[in-house]
Amino acid sequence: MRRAFTLGLTMCVALTAGAFSPASATMTGSEWLSICDNPDAGMQQLCTGYMFGIVDGVVMQQAWTESKKHICLSTPVSPLRTKSIAIKYLKDNPYLLKESARILVFLALSNAYPCPGASK
Repeated sequence: MRRAFTLGLTMCVALTAGAFSPASATMTGSEWLSICDNPDAGMQQLCTGYMFGIVDGVVMQQAWTESKKHICLSTPVSPLRTKSIAIKYLKDNPYLLKESARILVFLALSNAYPCPGASK
């Protein structure tokens, strides 16, 4: 089961990576923010879907490994809420927009939902 999940996840990443930046498999904060700021319904779905993927990835990683937790979602949190937190973080920190979107979203969520005893 875990192997099938990993294979499926790898295929999804491989198929969508080129849609963001042909020169790189990593979408920048600036690229993700431009997607989220676009009023087109398809772009809004892409923005929200990206959040679903990151939040689901964090939850699964924390459930399946014994690594230190950096994000603690004590109650179910909607993707729209996490999306607004991440967008606000990026807009409040424009000097970081050249960095990886996934890292910036992770930082935004770890600041919004810190774990007890986690260092920032």
